[in-house]
Amino acid sequence: MSAPLEIEVGLEKLECTFKFGEQTLEGYLSAGINFSGIMTANITGFMKGQDGSSDGMDCILRGWVKTVDPGTWKAGDIKSSTQTVEMAVQSWLMTRGLVPLLTIDIVNGVQLIGPSDQHASARQRLNLG
Repeated sequence: MSAPLEIEVGLEKLECTFKFGEQTLEGYLSAGINFSGIMTANITGFMKGQDGSSDGMDCILRGWVKTVDPGTWKAGDIKSSTQTVEMAVQSWLMTRGLVPLLTIDIVNGVQLIGPSDQHASARQRLNLG
């Protein structure tokens, strides 16, 4: 080839970072779950359109906590004590209202964007169901 060509070769690794404005008990406890297995993080949001319509947004992440960084504590500086929790994600489900927008399950080879299964033919050819 006379020039580099980008091709789709799959997903990058999934990671998530949570930042809390305080030292949360949940951040430290989730790090302890790392020794016993997978944890689930549920993130719930709300969207309101300009026309007044509203809808809920939900994100469910499964994986394990890699690190908990308590930040640096400095008297009088509330921003310095921000707790950061990093999570390695194995599966991700995102819905708007009752409609699934995105379903990714790395371990089982599932990648749904809306109703379209990106890996159905590959799983079928490999006899994975």
